[in-house]
Amino acid sequence: MRLLFIRHGDRDYTTDSLTEQGIKEAKALAACAEELDLGDCYMSPYGRAQETASYCLEANGKTAEAMVWLSRFAPKLEVEGDEEMQLAFPDAILPDGLVTYPI
Repeated sequence: MRLLFIRHGDRDYTTDSLTEQGIKEAKALAACAEELDLGDCYMSPYGRAQETASYCLEANGKTAEAMVWLSRFAPKLEVEGDEEMQLAFPDAILPDGLVTYPI
């Protein structure tokens, strides 16, 4: 099983939509969407997420189900004590040894 989490493009929170930059980002993702070999698709009910997804979905002839639990997904990258993760995400370790959790 493979899971892909794709964050929405640059957004305008006041209108819950993408900015012009966000639209460019979503279209760039859609340009390589066929290579992603998408299976079942799910998205947040937020407009910015649905707008981002719409380009990839259209490019692949897919639809997606909006899932409320995807509304606020707080990703947290655990790298401390995991050598493989530290090698994969070296920027998550600060010079003073503190671990950050990039979003």
